[in-house]
Amino acid sequence: MLWPASVLGGLAGFTLASIPGALLGGLLGRWLDRRLQLYDWHDLRERLSGLSAEQRDARLLLQLLGRVAAADPPQAAAQRRLLSQEAQRLALSPVLAHEAFARGREDLQLERTLRRLRQRPARIDTVLRACWRMAWAGGHCTPAARALLGVWAELLGRTPAQLAALEASARGLGLAAPGEDAYRRALRLLGVGPDTPLAEIRQAYRRQRSRHHPDKLASADAAQLAQATEKTRQLQEAWELISARHGRG
Repeated sequence: MLWPASVLGGLAGFTLASIPGALLGGLLGRWLDRRLQLYDWHDLRERLSGLSAEQRDARLLLQLLGRVAAADPPQAAAQRRLLSQEAQRLALSPVLAHEAFARGREDLQLERTLRRLRQRPARIDTVLRACWRMAWAGGHCTPAARALLGVWAELLGRTPAQLAALEASARGLGLAAPGEDAYRRALRLLGVGPDTPLAEIRQAYRRQRSRHHPDKLASADAAQLAQATEKTRQLQEAWELISARHGRG
């Protein structure tokens, strides 16, 4: 595996100070690779694209949705409608959304995408839930899509029971009960009221997510990181429940 910063650091160090410089430059580059989660040149291009971390997360999700859609080609029309809804929910431009979705349809492996997702444990359930929505876009789920999500869940550390619960949630079966109690809890968690416009709720969600995101705690200990990860997961689930109630899920 060619770690981008490691290679560039090694070459720069060799130019300046021969072999000792190459070793030092490579070590510094390796630290930078880990810090920025740069696993290959594609990751470096993503970092240099000018997109925010939230936009990069959205593109990652839509690539996976494209792969799920490829498992059921006859449902293309329903899948396009769902893609538009997801792009709107993620506040991603239609051009970027369709580009990421098409890339996912063509890439039948997506190991890089799943590897990056494993580094973001707070996002895993959200992504799998969205994948279930795409798998059921046409009103049924094909065996190929179900098998694909089973493989992904195992790679991402989710049990079959957890995957089944995410499927029920994606289909709305988990939102009906406990009903308004869950909805009120979600509103309270985001600090908004039942009459707050969805655009303002989205802003409140983003503010809270930015404040509590684990990436903001580079020097935190394991307990603090775990707490931040759990808080981020709760905020994401609250936003998904509210946006679903507003017809955007």
